[in-house]
Amino acid sequence: MRSDGGHIVAIDMAKGVAIVWVILIHAEVLQQRWVLHHLINHAVPVFLVLFGVNAEQWWRRRGTSDLGLWYRRYLRRILLPVWAVLPVWWVVGHWLQPERVPVSWRIVTANLLGYLPNVGTAWFVTLILQIVIVFPLLHWAARRIGSGAVLAGGLLCLAATVAWQAWLWWRLGPFNLVAFAPRMLGHVTFGLFLASRLDRVTLRVGLVALLLWLLLAAVQETAALAPLRDAAERLMDLPLTVGLLVVMDHLAGVRWIALPLAWLGINSYGLYVGQMLVYNLVWASFDFAGPWQLVDHWTYAALLMLGALGMVALGNALLGAARRTIGMQAGRSRQPGTGRA
Repeated sequence: MRSDGGHIVAIDMAKGVAIVWVILIHAEVLQQRWVLHHLINHAVPVFLVLFGVNAEQWWRRRGTSDLGLWYRRYLRRILLPVWAVLPVWWVVGHWLQPERVPVSWRIVTANLLGYLPNVGTAWFVTLILQIVIVFPLLHWAARRIGSGAVLAGGLLCLAATVAWQAWLWWRLGPFNLVAFAPRMLGHVTFGLFLASRLDRVTLRVGLVALLLWLLLAAVQETAALAPLRDAAERLMDLPLTVGLLVVMDHLAGVRWIALPLAWLGINSYGLYVGQMLVYNLVWASFDFAGPWQLVDHWTYAALLMLGALGMVALGNALLGAARRTIGMQAGRSRQPGTGRA
């Protein structure tokens, strides 16, 4: 796959496509359509495979001595945007619907730690925090027993959670089940496995991935194969991600496509948190009927995207202002006569 100074643009572009899919999912467009069920609905698993790719590449460029940097970097990137929007959700959401958005010290503490069962679409935040915590262990295991063995273990976790899905549902509850990290370890370890093999992801491999994806989609559509549907739905995320990377790699030279998609991908987490805030405030405002009282699904998707873009723009502006302030203070401290005698 082509790279720009070692940076693989196709990965950013694929993340850009995935965040658009997330917004379409939450706006409930294309309901009951084949394209939603077999393509768009797989946005978060695609993100997790790409996380595994990026995380393994990060560790390969660095060493085990950077464990502290890993946690500081990722926990700051994940939690700071969430902390920024939570006060708005607590205050406005509680004001709009106090019975649905209760605020207590217990809930506030859990939210600040990244456990967000009271915030719609926030299960991904809880899930990715778990993945960040365990990924150094996955990298360490891959260095010693090989990425293929680690992938086999991840797929075993995937198979087990599919087989025991009903039991886990009743045992953990809906939020805890979807945020249960072992459910997605197959995707993350596949990304880890793929990280050192991106040069082999060619057009031929992409075509094979397309065929596998179509085959697994056919399994889900075949009534006689109903017992295999859940497993097929989870496994199809893997060839789908490979195929998406191949397509994005071939589009990377088309600037008017590559630049906006790459920007969306680079800012995908901020966009996710931004649409999450808008989504929750809208549903709190309209109770269980939702926004469909006033707008159609596509208009709502546009509103979610606008909210997401606004969140990123505001975050970048505040970050830039903070950096300028810190730079000005550091500059004053270096001026002659400003230090203490």
